[in-house]
Amino acid sequence: MLVGLSKSAALDYSYWTVSRAGLSSPSWSLVLSIIRPILRCCESYILCDISLGVEDLLEHFHRHNIPMALTTSSSEESFHMKTDHLKDIISIFHHVVTGSSDPEVKNGKPAPDIFKICASRFPGNPVYSKFLVFDESPNGVTAALAAGMQVVMVPDPILSIWHNMSTANATYVLNSLEDFRPEMFSLPPYFTGS
Repeated sequence: MLVGLSKSAALDYSYWTVSRAGLSSPSWSLVLSIIRPILRCCESYILCDISLGVEDLLEHFHRHNIPMALTTSSSEESFHMKTDHLKDIISIFHHVVTGSSDPEVKNGKPAPDIFKICASRFPGNPVYSKFLVFDESPNGVTAALAAGMQVVMVPDPILSIWHNMSTANATYVLNSLEDFRPEMFSLPPYFTGS
């Protein structure tokens, strides 16, 4: 439930959840005592895995000189902890925006800040509608659309077990990035061979 939220939004959500559980006027200390260990566990000990189709897609975009950047709601420290084993892959991105620690990102997803800041860091002030965002969370989809960008949603299978994810607003929804066809977005197609 907390994927794609900033720490403050996660705390707000947790406060709301605790209050909905029937506790009268739950204190922030109670909420913090519940959520802090969860946030620490999630941020500090989970390594990012590469989903099916991601490496092929990144290599394809890189080979065709399609500029790429990466955004995450994680802090810079957490991002580096989770992706230290992926330095070769991360190195092909023009830049990385870590929403929880970037001073320019004022509001977390579902606000569009992180995607607009990311776009502004490319040279030449590219038009938002030319961006294609890949995201797994409803908050990420909402944020990208609010920024005026196209978005491909690849729902996280773990998240969809926990709650009913709305995918109706995404530009395109896939079960896996292996199913992505770049030509649907006027990008160079994968070589299929003849």
